[in-house]
Amino acid sequence: MPINPAEIYAQARLYVGTPFRHLGRPVDPRLGKPHRGGHFIDCIGLLLCVAEDLHLDDKLGAPIRRCDYAAYAAQPMDDFLHAEIARRLPAKAAGTAIAPGDLLTLRIPRSTLALCRVKGELRKSVISHFAFVSVLNGAAASGAHETRLGIIHAYPPPTVGRVVETGFDPKWTSRVAGVFTFPGVTS
Repeated sequence: MPINPAEIYAQARLYVGTPFRHLGRPVDPRLGKPHRGGHFIDCIGLLLCVAEDLHLDDKLGAPIRRCDYAAYAAQPMDDFLHAEIARRLPAKAAGTAIAPGDLLTLRIPRSTLALCRVKGELRKSVISHFAFVSVLNGAAASGAHETRLGIIHAYPPPTVGRVVETGFDPKWTSRVAGVFTFPGVTS
């Protein structure tokens, strides 16, 4: 079923303000009761819930909710979740512009005390965060109307501790590891 990218970020926006908890999943709309995480969400939960709400499938035609994993660590030490998303969703071609409705995988830096070993190499970051690209509308400093990209993501405490929508600024653009789209999304 075709879906407009604006529907994706509009649905993600409904979760803004939901408290963060590792492995959190809010209410399961099919059952009318909380997912195992209760009324909390993490960045994978946000992806899964938006996909569930919009009946989004992966590139094999299976519901995306089936790629829920209960065993990922709060501080992942590898790129497993990124690899799983790359297996399930079409990646945008290199050089293709990031657009509203896209799903981003992001590198999250680790302190030098928490280096990660990925495929035998020590790294200071792993691809362990997910965000939806949105459109932010507002007034520019000049007073003119401005449209720019934002991201909607579940950001852990102690920094924020909830789902937020923020500008897609250099802090985030420098961390992009992958850009994915959902089958059936129209431009």
